Parts: sequence; C-alpha cells; structure tokens
Amino acid sequence: KLYNLRKRVEQGELMQHSGTISSIQFFKNQNMLTGSEDGTVIIWQANTWTPLFTMTAKTTWPVLDVALHPTGRMAFVAYKEKTVKLWDLTEGKSVFTQSNER
Repeated sequence: KLYNLRKRVEQGELMQHSGTISSIQFFKNQNMLTGSEDGTVIIWQANTWTPLFTMTAKTTWPVLDVALHPTGRMAFVAYKEKTVKLWDLTEGKSVFTQSNER
C-alpha cells in the first residue's frame, strides 16, 4: 500500500506484484522501479502509480535489491540466487548477467 505521510491517507496499492516488494528506487519524480520476491521488476509512472513495463528473469528468483543508474536508463538487479543482472530499461531486456555459484 502507498501512503501520503503528510496527509496520513492511503494513496493506493501496487497490485501487479504477486510477492512482497523488496526494493524501491525512484528516478526523479517521474518513475519508480520496484523489485519483488516474485522475481519481477516493474517500472511505474510515479504520479499515477501506473505500471509501464514488467521485466522477469528466465526463472523466478526473488529480487533482493535494485539500483538505478543516474541516467535512469539502466538498472542492476540483485537476485537471491547469487546473481546480478544489468537491465536496459529502455529496451526492457537483460544485457549482462553475473552468477556466483559455489
């Protein structure tokens, strides 16, 4: 759920994720990026909370964290299974994957 803490009212919900949201990053005041335990990363329009694009890895690894590049065009996503993916947000696809299997 989204809350306006100044007004102390509920603003809405982010219902597109089927798991708990584990990471949120804002880009300027325009967009928001969320990662979830369901393995999805969603780009949102921040002022309307409208989902713009959903990115999913080939497997549904839980997302631990997301980090946006200052340009807002790329994002690193860390997954629970010791994997990091670099996503091109303009294309909505993974351009680099690093796994640390031991």
